[in-house]
Amino acid sequence: MMMSRFLKAVKKFSKYSILATKVAGVSIVTSFKYWRKEREIRRAMLNRFSVKQLNEIARRKGISWRWKDFLTGEIYRAKTKEEKVERLADKLSLKTIIKFARAYKIKHQDLLDELDKFRTKLIEEKSTVKTSSYYSEILQALEEFKPEHIRDERELVNQICIYLRAKFPGLKVRKEVSLKGRMGEKLRADIVIGDMCIEVKIPSSRTHLQRLIGQIDDYSQYYDHLVTFILDIGKVRGISKIVERLEREGIKVITKSI
Repeated sequence: MMMSRFLKAVKKFSKYSILATKVAGVSIVTSFKYWRKEREIRRAMLNRFSVKQLNEIARRKGISWRWKDFLTGEIYRAKTKEEKVERLADKLSLKTIIKFARAYKIKHQDLLDELDKFRTKLIEEKSTVKTSSYYSEILQALEEFKPEHIRDERELVNQICIYLRAKFPGLKVRKEVSLKGRMGEKLRADIVIGDMCIEVKIPSSRTHLQRLIGQIDDYSQYYDHLVTFILDIGKVRGISKIVERLEREGIKVITKSI
């Protein structure tokens, strides 16, 4: 019976994914809002496990409660249940957490239903449908973009805007759009196309990259689709790790090297 329930949930999950593809042009899971919601569901599901069960899951998956932050070099330790839930939510996929929920007989179907309802709501939003029809084409164009004689980020933003306007004359490509952060501070989104925000970075230090994570979090309250364009000039080592970290949060990252 447990297996049949799980298969039913997977079937239901797949149905909405296919519907999203048909309606929006690309799967709704490219939406940053969706990934934020999925992470919320992962945390909620893990919070239903006991501390002993969380410890067993970490041991079985080879996840340490002690780790080093790549950007700051700071050592972290997950001691409380809340900290352990956050650590596992960051390292495990929803599919993996569901498997453990089944194994430990943890109630979770209500959370999957909540995620399905949220996905359906995103599909029905007209603004998402309108921009998503161009989403994959814009990403492909950014992958093909070749920067020339770049001196700083502002010049890179200008080049990308000119390039995208030429590629998509029917779309409104705005640059340096003024916004307010969660604490009321003034922000500027580098490039905005409908419900898509493109943040441009030429990393000069790890601190520079660390600020990017905070910026993306602020932009998420305004835009459904978040893209980071990183031009690697060789000043920061291990950029691939920050790329992995961003992509785990549902952010599309495009990297170029010169």
